[in-house]
Amino acid sequence: MRSALLRVSSLILLIMLFTGCNSTLYDIVEIEEPVEIKPEVKTTENDIKSDIETSTLSESTSKESTTPESSSLESTSNNTELNPSVNKFSDKEVISQKYVIQVGAYNQMSNASSCERRAQNKLAGQDVYMKEYEDGLYKVRFGNFASKTEAINYLSVVQKAGFSDSFVLEVSTVKVAK
Repeated sequence: MRSALLRVSSLILLIMLFTGCNSTLYDIVEIEEPVEIKPEVKTTENDIKSDIETSTLSESTSKESTTPESSSLESTSNNTELNPSVNKFSDKEVISQKYVIQVGAYNQMSNASSCERRAQNKLAGQDVYMKEYEDGLYKVRFGNFASKTEAINYLSVVQKAGFSDSFVLEVSTVKVAK
């Protein structure tokens, strides 16, 4: 009896050893996307009147040439713009999301280091860093902004400090099944 129990337990142990765990393996991936910044809203009365006149003129022109199919397509695209998807990574689990500002990207490390030092001097108090990415570029970035609005608001300070080509990136860390 004891020998049969030992054989069965040994067999179970061998099966477990060779088949392993059936849990899914994951990769942790960082996905970067530039943030689109909407143009500023016009606030002067003349700008608003001008927009209304232009809009009225283009509406009257487009009514003549609009087919029912094209108007339904337009309304669909407007609905998509107004109601963006909350989770654009529906098949992935988002671990973290942040916004950073990129001030430069360089082929040579020495140029990136120079930009990093200049950014540290001009943007005192910010944790500016340089990192080499898979595309071979050395990118100079800073920030760990929790919201897009916060990053966009700070972007104007960065651009006034002499980094006119800087932009905001949304960085999402996601878990992807292998």
